[in-house]
Amino acid sequence: MHSVKQVSNGKHSHWVMFDTETCMPTLYPTMYYMSELATRASETQKKALYSLTYFYKFWERKYGMSFCHYLQRNNYDLAEPIVELDNYFEFLCSNQHLHDNSIDGIVHYLDSASDSAKKTNANRVRAGIRFLKYLSRTYATVKYLDMSVSDCKKLRLQYEQDLGYISKRLNLIEKNSKSSSRKPPYQSIPKAMRKAIMVISIPSTPSKPNSRNPFSTTYLQIRNDLLVRLYFYYGLRAAEVLLLDGRSYKMSSPDPSGAVNYMLVVTNREEGVIDKRTRKPAIKTGHSHRILSLSKRDYLHLKGFTEQYRCQHFSDGVHHDHGYIFTSSVAPFNPLSYEAVRDIFHALDSTLTKHFPMFRDTTLYIDLPKLTPKVARHTWAYEHLDYLYKSEHRKAVDMAVSTGQILNNKEIMSNAINTLRSQGGWSENSKMPMRYARRFFDEQGNFRNLERIEADSADIQRSFKAQLDTEETEGIFYEF
Repeated sequence: MHSVKQVSNGKHSHWVMFDTETCMPTLYPTMYYMSELATRASETQKKALYSLTYFYKFWERKYGMSFCHYLQRNNYDLAEPIVELDNYFEFLCSNQHLHDNSIDGIVHYLDSASDSAKKTNANRVRAGIRFLKYLSRTYATVKYLDMSVSDCKKLRLQYEQDLGYISKRLNLIEKNSKSSSRKPPYQSIPKAMRKAIMVISIPSTPSKPNSRNPFSTTYLQIRNDLLVRLYFYYGLRAAEVLLLDGRSYKMSSPDPSGAVNYMLVVTNREEGVIDKRTRKPAIKTGHSHRILSLSKRDYLHLKGFTEQYRCQHFSDGVHHDHGYIFTSSVAPFNPLSYEAVRDIFHALDSTLTKHFPMFRDTTLYIDLPKLTPKVARHTWAYEHLDYLYKSEHRKAVDMAVSTGQILNNKEIMSNAINTLRSQGGWSENSKMPMRYARRFFDEQGNFRNLERIEADSADIQRSFKAQLDTEETEGIFYEF
């Protein structure tokens, strides 16, 4: 049997898949971890390795041997493991991975699995697909097989195609599930709805109480307002907000005119910092380390909250000051968890439904997603790309006026997307900016189509008028 544990060398921690009988790391998952997972976020490592433990459990139940032993005995032949992925999916959907002993007679449980279970298990099988792809790239080579370079290449191509077919079947299962059919078309929300959330989040003051704010204390209202603004106005990921500490917000030295800039540094904490949260936040990729410009209002509120409210929790020295900005409001004032942020968004969603019910009225609006940090990031990407595109378009118009150059819409869009990519912390090859801003691209296409319809209608009217001016039936036509 196998298990997953988190190990630490004092400075760094990582996840390892162990053989529980030998208490040694499992060979091929460890090689896979070192090659593919070591630089990924801790939660990504954990999910991938847990998925592999389930696959190893499935394999041992069916074949009576470790998957590592099978690979070595069968000279790294992946044909059988690839075929078994369908059965592995059934194994997961029947919950056999949750039992220590096999359950006789459990077959074809796919129809009885919930939609959410199918989605979760599909992702686990995809983790297995990525693992098998790694094994194919590494071991279906002349170094390990008695084959020519050309034959190895053909074999790897066949493995890739077979794994691709399985991925497509998983996608089809998810599309046909009830949860997929009910999924809102966009994961962003309209600007009017986002503005309503900002109104709800405004902290109360003695002179201006906000009766819509669902949070009971000044500390919670200021903290949660800052969270909402960082998610909706700056597009931070859920983990990135939870990593902020007292050194994350900075002010530049004055320029010759006396102006200053306010900045937010998005990065991991320094090595050696102890984080006791079960699910530890971490920067997603190397491109996610970045510096963002803050508004003066948000800089002052971050500084004021940290120095006037948060510091009171640790001023007497009774509780350990972990340094993270966003903490619980009750002792021992632990840093906020993913679950706490989820609850904050749930409270905002309930308040939105109460005070602005039109946004949940599907007879008025298309089905809109529940509020989460990811929805906030989608919304930021949509709104910000719209602003960037219009800004780039104005620059192009000004340049065309002064130089006579023709507008290049493709270049305008490329410049806007590149800026969004940098500020959102995506790599140059990432397709996520396009996915997050899907609402913007769809709306641009719809606007262009409406413009085409209007132009076509005007053209038809001009054409008919030119013909009818010479015909005696003109009066009959207009009366009709």
